[in-house]
Amino acid sequence: MKTGIGIFRSRFARRLFTVFIVSAILPVLTLAALSFNRVADQLLEQNEQQQRQQVKTIGMAIYERLTLLQTELQMIEAGERQKLSARSDGPKHGTTPG
Repeated sequence: MKTGIGIFRSRFARRLFTVFIVSAILPVLTLAALSFNRVADQLLEQNEQQQRQQVKTIGMAIYERLTLLQTELQMIEAGERQKLSARSDGPKHGTTPG
């Protein structure tokens, strides 16, 4: 009793089988490669957008902190000016107001 593998003994059968397999697998592999490249490109673009957003958020946080520090420094400067102004307008040593 012969098995089904006996079909591939002839050269024509092997070639026909090879052509069938190649014509079935080649489009699948091509589609898989194209899909992989497309998905990889989309993921890279999405990653770049996320990074840009994170950098923007961090930059805005730094800007807000710097603005707050600038305001605090201006307030400290105004306070120091008032102290200096009060000292120069205040009584001098050895004299009595009046």
